[in-house]
Amino acid sequence: MSSRAARAAMFNQRLSELEASADSVDAKIEEAAQLVAEEHRDAFRDFITQFDRGHLDPDSAFLEYWERDENCQRAVRQALEPVLAMVDEMKKIISELVA
Repeated sequence: MSSRAARAAMFNQRLSELEASADSVDAKIEEAAQLVAEEHRDAFRDFITQFDRGHLDPDSAFLEYWERDENCQRAVRQALEPVLAMVDEMKKIISELVA
């Protein structure tokens, strides 16, 4: 197998691992959403999704709720930890590909 083919195979394997990780992240976000008051859950999910995409424009009512509610603060931490771990893994894959 050529070096290029080996890299492509490695990339495809790592991509599959990331896709499985993304499913796990989604499940953890939903689990964290249960800590948030029902009326703010959609805004919570939007905020986490925006964070994941690198574009933040959170709902002001959600921000006020986040500032005063410890469960919401815990939920945000709980949801962002796996997102950040996945970003770190993506960085590793990119580093391996360009090495």
